[in-house]
Amino acid sequence: MAFTSVAGSPRGCVNRVMRSRHCLCGLNQRTLGAVGRRAYRDHAGPGRMAWTQRSRASDGSARLNMSQVEAPVELESLEAVSLVDSASGEYLRSLPEKLHGVGCYAIFDRRGELKYIEISRMLSASIMWHMQCLGPDECHSAKVLLADSQLAEDEQRQHVQETAVHWIQGELKRTGRIPEGNDSRFKDSAWRKRPGDEARNKPPLTFPPDAKPEQAMELLDRLVKAFPVILFLKGTRTVPQCGFSDRVCEALDLTGVQFETVDVLDEGANPGLREALTQYSQWPTVPQVFVNGQLLGGCDVVESYMKENRLRAEIGEMLGMRQSGK
Repeated sequence: MAFTSVAGSPRGCVNRVMRSRHCLCGLNQRTLGAVGRRAYRDHAGPGRMAWTQRSRASDGSARLNMSQVEAPVELESLEAVSLVDSASGEYLRSLPEKLHGVGCYAIFDRRGELKYIEISRMLSASIMWHMQCLGPDECHSAKVLLADSQLAEDEQRQHVQETAVHWIQGELKRTGRIPEGNDSRFKDSAWRKRPGDEARNKPPLTFPPDAKPEQAMELLDRLVKAFPVILFLKGTRTVPQCGFSDRVCEALDLTGVQFETVDVLDEGANPGLREALTQYSQWPTVPQVFVNGQLLGGCDVVESYMKENRLRAEIGEMLGMRQSGK
C-alpha cells in the first residue's frame, strides 16, 4: 500500500491575520486599519479606544491584562533587551527569560532604529528566527510586551494585536512611515520571510484510498516508521484546526527540520486513525510528534524544548540514532 497526499485549501492574506497561526502574520497598512477598526468597534466606548492596562511580571517584563484604560502601552516606555553579546558582538546563544511567552515585540537595529513590529505566540522562537535571517546590525535588540497568561487565547491575540497596531501607527505618526519590515512594498525582504514558507502548502499524508478502519493501527505503524519526522495534528499545516496543533507546527517550522503531517480529523482519508493513534502512542492528546519512529511528545513537550532552545538539537539526536541504525 502506498501513502498519498491530498492538497489543502489555500490560505489568504486576510486569514493570515485571523487564523489561529497568528504567531507570524504580516501586518501591512491595510491589515492594520482593519484590526484597528475592529478593536474600536468591539471594545471602545464613544469617543475613545479601549486598550489594555499594563502590569509587571516577576521578571520585570511588562504584561497585558483586561482592564480598559484611556491610553495604550507606549513602545517608548519599554526597556530594550539586547540580542547581542557585548563582548563578542555575536548573537546570544539563548534569550533572556523576559523574551519568552505570548505577546508583541519590536526589533531595533544597532543604531536603535525601529525595524519591525509583530505579534507572536512564541516570542523567543520568533525573535530567534529573525536572528537566523538577519545579522546583529539589523536585528540588535528587542522590546516585548507579554500577554497575561491567565487570559484565554482569543483574548491574548486580540490585545497584543491592538498594541502592535498602536505601535506601528505611532511610528507612522512620528516618522511618516511604518517600520521597514512591516512595509508591504518590501514583501521580499528578510523581515517578511516566514519559517516553513516553502513547505507550507505541502499536502498531508493519508492512508491508501482502500483503507479500512480495522487496518488503522498497521497503517499508522507504517507511517511512523517510514518518515524521519512526522506530525499528527488536527487539520493541516496550512489550516490547523486547534491552537495546540498550530503551535507545534510553528515550532517545527522554526527549527528548519523537514517533517510530514497527517490530519487526524480527516476520517474519510484516514479511517480509524484518531483512535488508533491514542492506543499506539499511549498519549491521550493531539498533536503528537514522532521522530525516528519514537514519540517525541505533544504540545507541552515541544514548547518546553523550544523555550530551552533545545528542540532542534533533540530532534537531531533522535535522527542521529536513525542514521546510526539504532
